[in-house]
Amino acid sequence: MASRLVQAALERPGSGGVDAAREILKARPELPRRDFYAACVTGEAEAVASFVASSRDLARHPGGPLDWPPLHYVSHSRQSSNEDAVRAARTLLEAGANPGATIIWNTRDLSWELPPLVAAAGIVPNPSLVATLLQSGADPNDGHSVLRAALGGHVECLEALLEGGADLNAPCQPQSVPALHWLLDYHYSPEMVEWLLEHGAEVNRAAGPLGEAPIHVAVRRRRGPAVKLLLHHGAEIDQRTAGGRSAYAHALCRSFDELARLLESRGADTSLGRADRLASALIHDQPEAAKKLIEGDPDLVANLNPDQARIFPDLAAKGFTWALELLLERGADLAWRGLDGGTALHQAAWFGVPEAARFLIGRGAPLEIVCVDHRSTPLGWGAHGSRYSGGAEERQEVYVEIAEMLLQAGASLADPLHPDLDPQGTWLLRDASPRVAEVLKRHGAKAGEVEY
Repeated sequence: MASRLVQAALERPGSGGVDAAREILKARPELPRRDFYAACVTGEAEAVASFVASSRDLARHPGGPLDWPPLHYVSHSRQSSNEDAVRAARTLLEAGANPGATIIWNTRDLSWELPPLVAAAGIVPNPSLVATLLQSGADPNDGHSVLRAALGGHVECLEALLEGGADLNAPCQPQSVPALHWLLDYHYSPEMVEWLLEHGAEVNRAAGPLGEAPIHVAVRRRRGPAVKLLLHHGAEIDQRTAGGRSAYAHALCRSFDELARLLESRGADTSLGRADRLASALIHDQPEAAKKLIEGDPDLVANLNPDQARIFPDLAAKGFTWALELLLERGADLAWRGLDGGTALHQAAWFGVPEAARFLIGRGAPLEIVCVDHRSTPLGWGAHGSRYSGGAEERQEVYVEIAEMLLQAGASLADPLHPDLDPQGTWLLRDASPRVAEVLKRHGAKAGEVEY
């Protein structure tokens, strides 16, 4: 029963764990006095003190139902109050608990070593516990805690981290970019972007494999209000990526013309190199202009750098097969990367563009190649897109068509990262819309329990 209490107290909101833990405690109120880990998740500091008084090793070593260091049971618990959690944590720390002791946190595509500070900063936010752990030697720049707090909008936890020496410009995992880049790219929150800028995030810090500054990320993600906010905070409007691309070029080469006009109105340099002029002509559906540029420089396409080469996947999202054909004739690679490190076939699947998918499959586009950010195949992007891509609910027929197309071409149902754990496509069914799930099941996919 104590083990059930502990695990229920650690469950996520909406899972029923807190209610279950409450019911167990109501029926068995003595459990925290009889079990050390039950005392930790309930924040019963006196009980914790009694246990560690008899054996200080309890505070120092992993144990309990999940084989975690005890500070993690305290910091991850949703059963105790913030004040009780702090008291229990202090008791453990005084008995020698290591504030940096980590647990392995596995997801389908990532495995992290997380200290208890991450839970206190963002999973079960508790600014007082953040301060307590930092005072005991926890590292505020662990690569996770600042980002977790920012993602959740937990300002008090961020303030505690800053007070404890956190650097808002330190790289955060898993992309090794500062929190500002991450929020602009993956989890946009205007309020938190502004908070970070006002508290020391560097507006011109270049980061990531392409050497992007925040303004490049904001333009790439088509976040107009963020572009204005960054400029207000001193963003260098003509700063270049590692590949030499400006924010203005970013906008024009993605047909984000409203952002290009905004940047031009603020004084941006509007000159473009030949590669960017080609990308602009392609994405704006101007075949004659594109052909003329290529004729003037026959090696132009083959020599595109990674930043410039993402035009190829972007064109697949638009469905411009004429442009894809033109680039392939001049040396483009079907494996060139774009959005979230996906290929052209990934983008065709995500955005629901069957004509582009058909063209790419016919040209031999790799079916099992995984994207950089999500470690997923084109079929995985199609399944996810069938539920989450903008307007997917009204366009289910195109996602059905693409799923059928990919499977008939030989796309595997197996999870590319864990083919032995999930050979039958459970990972796909978890994301797919009902109609796409029917297609997957018709080709052999089966739902099941998969633990990574």
